Formats: sequence, structure tokens, C-alpha cells
Amino acid sequence: MDKFSGGRAIPAEWVKPFGTQHALLCTKDVLDAPFAVINADDFYGLDAFQKAYGFLTTQVEDGKYACIGYELRNTLSDNGSVTRGEINVNAKEEITGITERKDLQKGWQSNNHSW
Repeated sequence: MDKFSGGRAIPAEWVKPFGTQHALLCTKDVLDAPFAVINADDFYGLDAFQKAYGFLTTQVEDGKYACIGYELRNTLSDNGSVTRGEINVNAKEEITGITERKDLQKGWQSNNHSW
């Protein structure tokens, strides 16, 4: 649990990892081959596995990474609000950032978007 905590004290009652990023960092000394990470709480079916497999078997190379994304309207829940990562890309379709958006739900509208 103390890997990558930056020297900060961890409450004794905290027993689970600190999320996907923490779990991935804990593997950095043992992973030595291409791999994929799929979050079970945001799993969009067989398509995600097929796209990850396709990338890992035909396109992977040193310094090249992939992110499987879906249009927001296709990921919203009928059971309340969700949190999603908005992927920002440049003209070359390279990821320039990911912005966490919270409390998104069907029927949401803004000046630029509606879902």
C-alpha cells in the first residue's frame, strides 16, 4: 500500500489500492511486455477487448500507446450520474490531456453539448 504514496501516511483502515493508476504503478517493475488495462466499472463489452487485442497484436511499438474511447452519449447510465474522462487530442489525434468530468447524466445540456 505504501508504494508511490510520496511519503504520506496512509490511514490504517485503508486496505484497498488507490485506483487504477496506483495499481498500474505497482506493476512497473514486473511488466516487460505490451499490456492493456480495462476498468471493470466502465466496461463496454467485447468491443473493448477486440480493439485492445487488435492494437497489441498489430500496431504496438516502443513509445506508441492507445486509448479506447467512446462517445459520451453511448456511455451514460440509465441509473444516475457518472464520471467520465474527456480525451483531448491534437490535429495528429495524439492525446494531449484527459479531463475528468463528474456528475454527467442523460438529458444534460450546456451551450455546446446535449446528451
